Parts: sequence; C-alpha cells; structure tokens
Amino acid sequence: SSGGSSTGGSTSTGTLSLNNTDFTFSALSNPSVQMKVNGTSSTPTWSIGNTSVATISADGVVKPVGPGSTTITCTVDGQTLTCIVRCSF
Repeated sequence: SSGGSSTGGSTSTGTLSLNNTDFTFSALSNPSVQMKVNGTSSTPTWSIGNTSVATISADGVVKPVGPGSTTITCTVDGQTLTCIVRCSF
C-alpha cells in the first residue's frame, strides 16, 4: 500500500540506470536494440507491456513488431526501471 517509488531504504550504493529510457524504431533504424542496466552486475528480468508493438528477449534484445508505443520494465536488485519504446512504421 505504498504510493512512492523513490523513497530510499535501499542498501544499494549505486544508482541503477538503463542505457535507454525512450527510443523510437523507425523504418530506417536498426532492427533491434540491446538494453543494458548500468550500475549492477546482477542479471535483470525484462518484460514488455504490449508485444504487438515490440518484443524483448531474456537478454534484453528489443525488436519492433508493429506501430504504437509500449513500456519495457526491467527488474533488478529489487528496483524497477522502465523504458518507453515507440514504433513509427
């Protein structure tokens, strides 16, 4: 029943971040994007909201599927990071 997400209490020393937080697949872009987490050596868990827009593999490779936008969710070290993915073709 907690409403806040960035209210400390973690014993982690570094701040985790994704190599991308918002990107767009266009017809001319790379056919895939490799997502990475900076600040941890732990293995992240990847999921994506709408698999009709894009898919993400267990090792963080994002591939476009169809037009629209969706959100990648990464869970690692008890933290949740997100990245917006847009497909414009």
